[in-house]
Amino acid sequence: MVRLRAMLSGNSITILLGAIFLFTLPTSGNAQTAVSLGTSSVGARFHVLAVGMGDVISRNSKLNVTVEPIGGSDANVRAMKAKRLDFALINSLAGTHGYRGTGPFGKEGKAPVRLIFQGGLAARALVARVDRGIRTPADLRGKKVQGRRRALADLEIVLKQLMKVYGVPEGEVTIYSHSNTDEQVEALKLGTADAILMPFGSPKTSSPPIRRVAETVPLVVVGIDKDKIPAILENPELAGYAPATIFKGAIKGMEKDVTSLALGEYVAGRADLSDDVVYQWTKSFFSHLKDFHAIHASAKEYTIESSLEAPTIPFHPGAVRYYKEIGRWTPEMESLQSKLMK
Repeated sequence: MVRLRAMLSGNSITILLGAIFLFTLPTSGNAQTAVSLGTSSVGARFHVLAVGMGDVISRNSKLNVTVEPIGGSDANVRAMKAKRLDFALINSLAGTHGYRGTGPFGKEGKAPVRLIFQGGLAARALVARVDRGIRTPADLRGKKVQGRRRALADLEIVLKQLMKVYGVPEGEVTIYSHSNTDEQVEALKLGTADAILMPFGSPKTSSPPIRRVAETVPLVVVGIDKDKIPAILENPELAGYAPATIFKGAIKGMEKDVTSLALGEYVAGRADLSDDVVYQWTKSFFSHLKDFHAIHASAKEYTIESSLEAPTIPFHPGAVRYYKEIGRWTPEMESLQSKLMK
């Protein structure tokens, strides 16, 4: 290298280095923008969906999507607020509380999140070992329940509200903490927990962790009486929850439908993302929706129709651009968007 420098004049070196620099730059046609998509723990249904979503978008746009298993929905909203993530697959409760700065976000303030599109329902369910004799929430007296997770604070709120409505004093139930869904279902498998209040996944297909345990351990999805639902949803911290049917066959041994609770599934992005990036994300996803539907049974619940149905946070302008382009952004949607932005 010393000998080469000696042989070249100053101008020659400048020209040579400039040529090398230009040669190593990506061409505009091939350049990709790196973006991150946050999701729940590895193996959970949200993670499976996120991996499939990232693959579809990466293959059909100039976006290079990296999927990051952050944890629960609250944790993903916080990661977007901290600019550790660009997009995240979250539930509607975390998205709504984060956007409004309420519930678990009351102290830290609002998160700048915007909706991109919506999917199906994400159920919450009380699942118990059959051998522990828990058939209704009233049977939780004297039991050990895995139902406290910092990243999904709503799990404990739901559990305690169930206990309150069914007349079970808090002092008569031992509530254990856990860090992720795999840890929950492992406690159920080992018998260190009698029941778990968990993110169940799709009401039709459940999630991989609980399906796997149900193959070897007899489990029961504990239903909620329909006449108890209004009293349960009186808690303002459960705004965004709705009753849902968990269908028979969702896990092995489940022979009848039961009533439980569910949240909507949101794909959200940071408010400061460029309109072009979000437009690319939205267009590439919906233009290749059949590829995504092949990822998982619950992926079929992602449609244009479901994406525009009763949002609780405003859409990102880049997503709105796409919906307008395909003629699906109505005056009613524009009016709702304006209300949500206030």
